[in-house]
Amino acid sequence: MLTRFVKQRFIPNLPETGPTENRIIVLHEAGDYRHDSRQSLKKAVERMRQTPTERFVHYLIGGGHVTQLAPVGRIAWSAGPEADQAAYAQVELTNTNNPLLFMHDYEAYIHLIRRLAFAAEIPLTLDDDSENGIKSHAWVSAHYQGRHQDPWAYFDRFGVNQQLFAQDLLSGHIHRRMPVAPRDFSRVKEYYRVPDGQVLAVRAIPDRFAPVIAEYVGGQEIPYTFQLQLENHQWLGYATLLGQPRYLEIG
Repeated sequence: MLTRFVKQRFIPNLPETGPTENRIIVLHEAGDYRHDSRQSLKKAVERMRQTPTERFVHYLIGGGHVTQLAPVGRIAWSAGPEADQAAYAQVELTNTNNPLLFMHDYEAYIHLIRRLAFAAEIPLTLDDDSENGIKSHAWVSAHYQGRHQDPWAYFDRFGVNQQLFAQDLLSGHIHRRMPVAPRDFSRVKEYYRVPDGQVLAVRAIPDRFAPVIAEYVGGQEIPYTFQLQLENHQWLGYATLLGQPRYLEIG
């Protein structure tokens, strides 16, 4: 049963939303990278409990813990009208800059999503063209509405891409051992706030024609460790947990 590892803190005076179509599970990621996920979880729980008419999800995960804020199968407000109506559950992973906490959170994320999918008979397929399955907020933006691109940029920092995440969802077994972080992984120099209305692409090399790995959207803050000036183009850079370089052009 889900209740074996879920702490229920239902939102008081929860808005009277209707039943969902139980076709998808929507995946979110949010929070302040400057905090560990335990702090992010506490802040997110209190914010959603106090102002549910602005935004709320069914589940929040942080510090390896899962908190349920609303009953599944009832509409939550977090992904736009069409996705909210379709979503049996919406699950949000809170941010951390701690690799060990990320791994605990990630395992809880996988475990919860799989259990929810089995309970609602939702396929474990990720971000395919079907109207059923597990859908990232990025998929929702591409197929329904919005500009959100989570959780891929956050996952990429810890060496998890979309393909690996899809494999973990299907198998339920996370065999990869998280490597020791490079020295500059948590040595954040500054935070860059993406201007409203803009989208910044994450690339493996400082070349605007290189493949896009993930994206940050307006309002998000990007922790970075160095800046680079190449041929009149300014780049921000950082390393993932696996030591992979990442670059974002900002001007």
